[in-house]
Amino acid sequence: MAITKYTITGATWTPISSAGQSGTCWLNGLISGGGKVVINHSKTGTGALLTAEGYPVADPSKNEDAVQIVADDLNDIFYARCTDSLASAILFADVRTV
Repeated sequence: MAITKYTITGATWTPISSAGQSGTCWLNGLISGGGKVVINHSKTGTGALLTAEGYPVADPSKNEDAVQIVADDLNDIFYARCTDSLASAILFADVRTV
């Protein structure tokens, strides 16, 4: 597995895995600008996620565990974004193809 650092914003869904990868992700520090960071996955790109809310990533101020992400199949890609359009956050993902 390789740990990768991502800057997540509220502007767009950011891919945090390649197709078929599973692993864990977590936030590094607080979210700048408020809101929360959510993740979701799709086989067809971010267009399918335009109205999706996603699943929240643990709040690091509460010392919660990393979020497990498991691809449904070899075409599944995970994405993250902030719920507040002006927010940003640092997210780490440790993923690999299963």
